[in-house]
Amino acid sequence: MMTSDIQLMECVRDDACLATRDDAFRELIRRHQKGVHHYLYRLTGSYDTALELTQETFLRVFANRRSYQPVAAFTTWLYRIATNLGINESRLARNRYERQFLAAADSSDDSPEDWLAADREGETPEDSTWRQQLRERLSDQLANIPETFRIPVLLKDLLGFSYEEIGEVTATTVGTVKSRIHRGRKMAAQMLLNQDPETFQAFL
Repeated sequence: MMTSDIQLMECVRDDACLATRDDAFRELIRRHQKGVHHYLYRLTGSYDTALELTQETFLRVFANRRSYQPVAAFTTWLYRIATNLGINESRLARNRYERQFLAAADSSDDSPEDWLAADREGETPEDSTWRQQLRERLSDQLANIPETFRIPVLLKDLLGFSYEEIGEVTATTVGTVKSRIHRGRKMAAQMLLNQDPETFQAFL
C-alpha cells in the first residue's frame, strides 16, 4: 500500500523515524517537485527563478518540519510555502503594467473567457483544435495579471485545488477566492481579446 504524503511528512517530522527520514523526504520531493516547479514558473514567469524557489520550498519544508500539523492536506501546507516564496519574488519584479490590467478588467461587465469554458456543440475537429490553442494562449496571459488574482487561478486551474484549499493557502475566504478566480480569468481573457480581437470575433 502506498504511503500517504501525511505519513511521509510525519516521518520527516518525527525524530523516532531518523533512520528512514531521508528516504521519506526524498519521496515527498519526487512526488511534488515537478508540480511545485510548474506552479512557480507560471507564478514568476522565469524557469530558473522557479527552479531556485522550488529548491528553497523544500528546504523550508524540512527546516519547518516540526511545525507541520496533519490537520489538512500536505499539499496545502507545501503550496502555502511555495506561494509565499513566489509572492516575495514577484514583488521584487512587479509587472509595470499591473494598473493597465486592472483597468482593462474593470472597463467591461462582459466575460470574454466564458465561451472558452467548453467546446461548442457540433463544432468541427479543426474548430476544437483552434479553441484548445486559444485556451493555451489565454492561460499564457495569466503571467500578466496581478499576483492577487493569478495565484488562485493557478491553484484552481493548474493544480485542481478546491476553493476551500485555495482559501487555506491564501488565507482568504471561499467567497474571496471565487471572486478573485473570476476576476483573474476575466483579466486574462480581456488582455487576449485586446491583443487579437479578430480571433475572438470568429467564434462569437
